[in-house]
Amino acid sequence: MASAGATITRYRPLLLLVGSLAAAAVLLALFLFSPKVRAIQQLREAAAERQSRVSESLRQWSEMSERRDVRARAWEEALARAAGRVPHGPELEGFMEELSALAVRHHLRAFRLTPSGEMRWAAGGPDQGPAPVASAPEPQDGLTPGGADAGASAAAGESPPTELRYRVLFTSTYPDLADLLDDLPRMRRLVTVRSVKVAMKEGALETALEISIFHRGSP
Repeated sequence: MASAGATITRYRPLLLLVGSLAAAAVLLALFLFSPKVRAIQQLREAAAERQSRVSESLRQWSEMSERRDVRARAWEEALARAAGRVPHGPELEGFMEELSALAVRHHLRAFRLTPSGEMRWAAGGPDQGPAPVASAPEPQDGLTPGGADAGASAAAGESPPTELRYRVLFTSTYPDLADLLDDLPRMRRLVTVRSVKVAMKEGALETALEISIFHRGSP
């Protein structure tokens, strides 16, 4: 035991020197490599940030594509519904019946329906002047009434949908007129309201509507 203690005592300066050199080497390594370690850490953080931005961009692009697909499907469905409301022939009897039912439902009085250009207001009332009874509908934004089916027909060389214009004259109250205008676009047949004219005459509200309906085939 005494010899072991003496040996440690003898080599203590050497051990201290070795320990100091080891500590100095560690400190020197930290001093030399810490900038590189920090640079590597910064590169990792920058790469992670770029990856996060790329992932967010991909997520937004995916959402935009999905929304675009949803809007495209909704547009195609709307065009298909509109095309389904344009029959392959005039089919005026069903249209007249449905319009007459609306007139009864909304309490319209002195109800009259004629092809546009043939009816004038009686007793000096408003007159909209002559208009064609049948004509090709004017395209809107590259589409014709009847939607995608009409566009496909035109591309295939078929004639575009035929427009039939009618003038509707009646007397009513303001609420009944508003309800009628609200119901017209919901008819089974595609109906477009081209003009509305109202006039008070002897305490009664007289209305002149010019509407258009469409069908495929010859006028």
